[in-house]
Amino acid sequence: MKKIVRTAKDLHLTQMICESSQNAIFQALEEATGLFDFTHEKCVCVTTQAMRVAHNAPSILKEIKRRFGLDFEIYFRLKKESKFYHPLVD
Repeated sequence: MKKIVRTAKDLHLTQMICESSQNAIFQALEEATGLFDFTHEKCVCVTTQAMRVAHNAPSILKEIKRRFGLDFEIYFRLKKESKFYHPLVD
């Protein structure tokens, strides 16, 4: 499943993940729960730059945990992050 949620929309202006992006995140996770069994299947949840810098990221991640039972890891090492998205990067 691939879904673009525009987490970083206006982040450079407000240092916050805007409400429309939050709603898009939650809607994408709702759709994903219809496709995947997060309670019985092991999954890895990662997020990157926007959640690293947004002042409201902790509350969003807490809401994701409450609603979907998912714990997101925030990548801090760019090389590790690049390998996750592009496995051939050294």
